[in-house]
Amino acid sequence: MKAGCCQLQSMQESPAFISFCSLVYHFTFKRDCEELFQTGHTKNGLYIIQPEGSRKLVVQCYMDGCNGWTMIQTNSHNTEITWTEAWTTYKYGFGNLEKDHWLGNEYIHLITKQKLYKVRIDLTNANGVPRYAEYDSFFLADEGDFYKLKLGMYEGNAGDSLSSPMTKNMHDNMRFSAKDRDNDRSSHTNCADVHGGGWWFDSCGLWLLEGVRGSWLVNAAELSGLPTQITARL
Repeated sequence: MKAGCCQLQSMQESPAFISFCSLVYHFTFKRDCEELFQTGHTKNGLYIIQPEGSRKLVVQCYMDGCNGWTMIQTNSHNTEITWTEAWTTYKYGFGNLEKDHWLGNEYIHLITKQKLYKVRIDLTNANGVPRYAEYDSFFLADEGDFYKLKLGMYEGNAGDSLSSPMTKNMHDNMRFSAKDRDNDRSSHTNCADVHGGGWWFDSCGLWLLEGVRGSWLVNAAELSGLPTQITARL
């Protein structure tokens, strides 16, 4: 907070005119939900952040008691979102921040280029069985590199189908594709168009956080059924 430099004249000097010094507030928005948590914000909900080089953003923050997480996606099994969106829509985000949504590739890029981030994906099935996958680094390149995904080491109990070489399709180091922008490595078709959702496709595998059915990277046997709730956070 910084005060202006005006001075208040005494009434004895000028009884008819009194000047009031106005206060100018300089408020700095935090770069992510973790910085908000570190400054005392401990409740889940909508907050305003401002990543470096970005306009102000309204985001959903999840405060778990130890950290503040910036939500980048929520997807429910019975979602009203089709996820079959164009490149520009995925770039700037869509949906309801308090329900199912995608934050936007451009904003995810601007957030993740600030410092080292990890990502956590939580999944729950119809029986309430939770699983998670966590990667100790997460970065999206800029639009010039088609928002290429770069992941670190995996930890969790959901199974690693984003970066494991044992899976049929690799998503780590892949470029993002949408129904109108084919950046996958399949020479025959646009995987985003086939599977009804933008994603970092290698070839047309089934592992995506998008899609009406909410299928993802987890083996259905491990989760005991397809996930009904998926959240991804930084």
